[in-house]
Amino acid sequence: MSGFSDYCAGALLDHLFGIAALAQPTLYIALSHTDPGADGSGLTEPTAPTYARVAHADWARSARQVVNNSDIAFPQAATDWGATNITHFAILDADVLGNVIASGPLPIPQKVAAGETPKFLAGYLKAELPWTAS
Repeated sequence: MSGFSDYCAGALLDHLFGIAALAQPTLYIALSHTDPGADGSGLTEPTAPTYARVAHADWARSARQVVNNSDIAFPQAATDWGATNITHFAILDADVLGNVIASGPLPIPQKVAAGETPKFLAGYLKAELPWTAS
């Protein structure tokens, strides 16, 4: 399951309860060789020269879930983007460093080879808020 991070949950609670205002950030999509985890500390992005996060602003919401409403294409890989598979995606609030907003696993982990252009088709990335009552 793909979900929102601890950082995002805290920021939303702060905003909703008047503790701190929340400005709408530019969102960037990242690829990761590992699970970023709820706190984002596990994010391991490719280090290849042509890899870069991609800004994306076209989202659609249904109930407690958001999905990318249009395709997201990364730069073409000039070299292989690592010896291990890309296993996860992450959504962050900055093109470098920043906070993980949400993350999730890829259904089929894969390597990115030189000459390939990684792409997420519309509707592929999903993040949802869990519902719990106590």
